[in-house]
Amino acid sequence: LTPSDPLLQVSDKHFVRLYQLLREAHFDEADGDCLSPAGEYNLRLGIMKELRPIMVATCNAGVGIHEGNPFIVEAGVSLGGKNVPTGLTVFRFANRIPLLFEGGNDVVTRSASKLKWDAYKIDPNRDRVGVFVSIVSTKIPFKGTSKEYIGEDATSMAESVLQALRLCALQLKTKLVRAQAAKDRKERKKVLYRYIPDVARAVFGVLETTVAKGKTTRSFLEADRPEVNKRRKLVASMETDSDDDEMKGDDQEDGVLEMVKSGLVKEETLVSKLSSYIDQLDGDQALDLAMKLNDTKEEVYLTARKAVLGTELQQQRVS
Repeated sequence: LTPSDPLLQVSDKHFVRLYQLLREAHFDEADGDCLSPAGEYNLRLGIMKELRPIMVATCNAGVGIHEGNPFIVEAGVSLGGKNVPTGLTVFRFANRIPLLFEGGNDVVTRSASKLKWDAYKIDPNRDRVGVFVSIVSTKIPFKGTSKEYIGEDATSMAESVLQALRLCALQLKTKLVRAQAAKDRKERKKVLYRYIPDVARAVFGVLETTVAKGKTTRSFLEADRPEVNKRRKLVASMETDSDDDEMKGDDQEDGVLEMVKSGLVKEETLVSKLSSYIDQLDGDQALDLAMKLNDTKEEVYLTARKAVLGTELQQQRVS
């Protein structure tokens, strides 16, 4: 056959062969250059402007293919906000046009219902969760002539929507874990501060009693608590290398008693030291949590790198 041959000369064998060749042919997948999505930035701004949520996360699922047509799914999940009822509230958009009816049958609503929100520290029955999904494509697979919803039978779109919602929920989980950890640290720090005066008073009372009796720390403990002496002898018989460390510890304790006797250490000193230690411990725990969540790792690295570069520049100027 040639392009100039009339169509009447095409036989059934020609049609079968043409069908086989088209089946064997390989075509590149369509890209998303022809699409105009709203963008994560605009989606986030819109959510924050209209709802003013406590937390919001957005995600772009990338380019997908449905029946040879490219599509892009953009999703956003918010927590809290004004005029948002308890439970899941779904906002759907197709080619930037809001879909208002037949929401229960839509692929977005079905995907949001399938997602296990509890695994991401979100309770859909108590929390006010806003779900935003925007789908742009050269051909939206609407169901029916009303074009009010997208059917769940569009499996590629359903998978992209579910994946985008998972990524948004994962971002919110990180923020929720960080917020809960900060709340727990604040409560723990508050409780520790509450007992600082009592602990400092009790410790200082023991130190004053020891100084008044004119005893060292070792003699005071052995006199008042014989079991301590037995335990120390047992440990010394099992681990002879620890004798030097034990003697150093006793010397430090006796040095504290001397400072108490001379008035260098008072009850206020213990309160100040305990408060400083709690602050330091709280800061170390906050840094460890941030490093685990990969929140400040890059920032710490950049800060250190800037310091190194600054030192190198100063050395070059001096030389």
